[in-house]
Amino acid sequence: WIDTTMEQASFFGAQFAPPTLIATELVKTKVQQQDLFEVHLGTETSTDLLVIGKTVIVASGSVPRKLSLPHETSLWGHSIHNCALCDGDVYVRNNSKKSVAVIGGGDAAVEAIFLLHKLGVDTIHWIHRSEEYRASLLEVERVRHLTNVEVWTPYVVVEWMVQENDDAGTDNNPAPLTLEGIRIVGARNGVADSEATSSLTIPCDGVFLMIGSTPNSEWLQASGIDIDPISNLIDLTSFIDGAASDSNGS
Repeated sequence: WIDTTMEQASFFGAQFAPPTLIATELVKTKVQQQDLFEVHLGTETSTDLLVIGKTVIVASGSVPRKLSLPHETSLWGHSIHNCALCDGDVYVRNNSKKSVAVIGGGDAAVEAIFLLHKLGVDTIHWIHRSEEYRASLLEVERVRHLTNVEVWTPYVVVEWMVQENDDAGTDNNPAPLTLEGIRIVGARNGVADSEATSSLTIPCDGVFLMIGSTPNSEWLQASGIDIDPISNLIDLTSFIDGAASDSNGS
């Protein structure tokens, strides 16, 4: 679909910068008494291209947040996911009875649980680090009444429990590791309780990490543009007029 989209955009006059370049700086400038913007494109160490325009639309997306636990990189995309709509069906194929864990306490976590429940996932473990939720209390209560959902709160994940695959790299087993479960401990103020004397092991086949994302907006901050720490929206009021933004992943 991306080729079709680019073809359509080209038909209406869009021009594409080389894919190896990234935006590094946004500057307000004047050309013949007209307010314009300079977008500097290049690598992290050099500028190779300068694009000038009257309006800038920032659609740089975001990167999913992770827990940065051992083995996370190897498991990402195979056993650890951040999109239930994209990967939820993996855990219901061939009428298999599999269990998953959903981590997070916001609307995204709740939506993932409802979708996984609708798909027919056998068991869903919901882990959240606090007794309070960012999601709607009504939706939280709806989740609690689902018969295949077990709620663990306040807990945090401290270990991905894995098994090495001898046949890694084959079509039947492309991942180097298989997730066998997660280890959780009680939480205090959103982090692992240092006084906790025991932990719980929850067997599961997959994890949906729904703890938000970090916008790809460092290059804008380097240009002196403020980013709201809660909404991740770009505040252009003190910098420029005539720019729109969507760098919060929506």
